[in-house]
Amino acid sequence: LDLDALFRPQSSDSDPTVLENFTFSLQFEDINVESAIFMAISTEEFENISFGSLLWINNILPCILATVENAKFTQLVASVGNIMPPEYSGFDDQAAERIISDASSAFVSMYKKSVINALPGFAQNDVLTRLNSLFKPDKQCFTPTYSGLVDFHELLISRDDHSIGRYGDVVPTIYGMFQESISETKSDGTPAFNDLLSKVAELQSNENGTLIFPGDIFRTNSTLELDNIILELGVALSDLRVSNLNTFGSTLKVFQPVDGATNALNNTVTFGVGPDPFEITATILIEANGDGLLDIYNEVTLDLRIRDLNLALDVLADIKEHALFNLPL
Repeated sequence: LDLDALFRPQSSDSDPTVLENFTFSLQFEDINVESAIFMAISTEEFENISFGSLLWINNILPCILATVENAKFTQLVASVGNIMPPEYSGFDDQAAERIISDASSAFVSMYKKSVINALPGFAQNDVLTRLNSLFKPDKQCFTPTYSGLVDFHELLISRDDHSIGRYGDVVPTIYGMFQESISETKSDGTPAFNDLLSKVAELQSNENGTLIFPGDIFRTNSTLELDNIILELGVALSDLRVSNLNTFGSTLKVFQPVDGATNALNNTVTFGVGPDPFEITATILIEANGDGLLDIYNEVTLDLRIRDLNLALDVLADIKEHALFNLPL
């Protein structure tokens, strides 16, 4: 605990006043704080919170607290293992420093045990009562109203003047962090998040940059009648393996608004970059049976290897504002 203090010693009315600005430091060891809170939340009100209400960072907590019917701290346990002698810095007058240091050290030494012993009861009674008197849930939750179409520029991009747009600041903040993470590059010019993909994939498969999905991915069966012949058809995809996920190139645009179009998003990716190609391996089963006249059972292994593939996808979407932002949680 650091405090800035002002000391004004004066021995008599005729002596000049001397001001001392100094910093007082008090160290606590082995601090332990435990608390318990009882909170009753209305599920109906919580489910009625709309997506639009959470578009402003400073509106998130009020909207959550607006669903609280009752809340109070039921327990507050605090303890300190030891209080160290105080330390001082910033004194010009060594005599003044010695006087204050000796006095405060004696004070701490004399009352340290009493303070340590009294702290748990003080926290459980006085502090707990004070906290409960201050903790009063507010029922104010701002809900915006919209009637037009979603403008992706306004929704995703932070304004140059750092002002908050009509869609709030939550989505631009998250979008900005996401774009920053995917735009960071390594020394070889490839995205730094390739390393993240490698680690995430390894958690799933224990292989660097590889995802493995053993067994059936999907299987479908259908029956067709053709010229009085009943055909039983079956298609299955199994044992999917995606290798070298960490081969994305520097050309990477995800959900980027298009200049001059409020309803357009550009997506451009390049993958299969580097010495190892992006690879997809899977087993495909095709079977057909038709009244004994047709009997097909083909199981093949598909191995698709991709190098330096540039994929561009522009999305045009007219989304009604009131439909999107009035979605309940």
